Amino acid sequence: MRGARLTYADASSLAFIERLDIDTVWPTDHHLGLTGAEVLPRG
Repeated sequence: MRGARLTYADASSLAFIERLDIDTVWPTDHHLGLTGAEVLPRG
C-alpha cells in the first residue's frame, strides 16, 4: 500500500475496511484490495 496514490474517497474506504474488519469488497476500482480484502468480482 505504501506509495499508492489514493483519492480521499479511496483512503477513507480503506480505513473503514480496516476498522470494521471487512473481508470481501465489491469496489469500482482496484484500490480497495490494498488492505488484503478479497475483491469481487474477480476479473
